[in-house]
Amino acid sequence: MNTLVVVVWVLIAMHLVALAFAPILSPRETDRPGDEGTRVDPCLGPVLSLPPRREPVPAAPAEASPDAVLQELLFSGAISRTDYRAAMARLAAQDEREHPAPFA
Repeated sequence: MNTLVVVVWVLIAMHLVALAFAPILSPRETDRPGDEGTRVDPCLGPVLSLPPRREPVPAAPAEASPDAVLQELLFSGAISRTDYRAAMARLAAQDEREHPAPFA
């Protein structure tokens, strides 16, 4: 009799665990409002053999600073991190020449 009770409780526990994981393991809805389609992470695109989604780089406003323009180019994927760092180093050197620090 004790074995039967243990088996019943184990089956109930397994059923509860299956119910708990069902929402996690079920496929996601693909047509949710606000979804623009499949999103591809630019870092994982090559790994998953999917091309990163390219969007046109928006034009910067006339009053935008050079570092803001570089930041937008970096975020849009138009330039790499290495190119961004090199351009920021050039901007910093130019700024140092134009406006030297008084305490340096």
